[in-house]
Amino acid sequence: MPKNDNDKTIRCSFCGKKQQEVKRIVAGPGVFICDECVELCMEIVHDTPEPAPEIDVEQIPKPADIMRGLD
Repeated sequence: MPKNDNDKTIRCSFCGKKQQEVKRIVAGPGVFICDECVELCMEIVHDTPEPAPEIDVEQIPKPADIMRGLD
């Protein structure tokens, strides 16, 4: 497995923890990510709210039209 330090220690590229300090490290092209950072990233992605739908102001009825519908 490739190394990412001069001392030949594999570390998470995000938090800096050594391979021995985490359960698992996934290697990518020149980078590493530990299971703890993957969990944190998953929480961030799942907690991100969906963007509000676009509103077409041309389709919003005018107040007078709303009043006629209510009367």
